[in-house]
Amino acid sequence: MDVRKLDEKDVDVLVSLFDELEAEARKLGGADTAENIEKLWDTVIDKIDVEITRILKLPKELAKTAKIMAKTMMKRRLQRAEEATPEAIKGEEEPRLKPPKKPEKPPAEEKSIPLDRFIKS
Repeated sequence: MDVRKLDEKDVDVLVSLFDELEAEARKLGGADTAENIEKLWDTVIDKIDVEITRILKLPKELAKTAKIMAKTMMKRRLQRAEEATPEAIKGEEEPRLKPPKKPEKPPAEEKSIPLDRFIKS
């Protein structure tokens, strides 16, 4: 289906639902935890799914299957994000790559002359 041919009322419904989704995600502090996404799914995302199914005239079974797949992918993504440590390989406690050490500075040359030497000169 060409989305440019959607009925204006349907577009307005979807726009308001996505605005609601954004507002709800902000209230929860983001959509970066499984708990927050489940809350969003139980409220706004379900409404969006129902409307998309209706607008596109999809079979309800297809919508249910898509929901299961989307939840599975979401859980995998969140799990990888929680487990990952930057620069670490799975199973390692310490990162393999460490930031480079700063080079040691050579002792600074005297830029000022001590007062006793200045007076003697």
